[in-house]
Amino acid sequence: MKYIDEDGSGDISFNEFQEKVKLSEMMPKQHKYTVSRFQFVQAMKSAHHWNHTREDLKIKDLFQKFDENGDGVLELKEFEALV
Repeated sequence: MKYIDEDGSGDISFNEFQEKVKLSEMMPKQHKYTVSRFQFVQAMKSAHHWNHTREDLKIKDLFQKFDENGDGVLELKEFEALV
């Protein structure tokens, strides 16, 4: 706001806006900020996969922590300790 509102009035006049916002300079940079639907879906899919993998690792670590004898099975006393 301070950058555009040069006179400090708290309002942005058309002249202030026109002076600071140059569409001709923004257009070449637009591609940097544009995301296609495909890119968005791919990013969401990747984030979901990463979160799912992270949760699986947390569960596996928790299970292994309480599987005292390391046999891959929680015996009753191990499960009670977990709960």
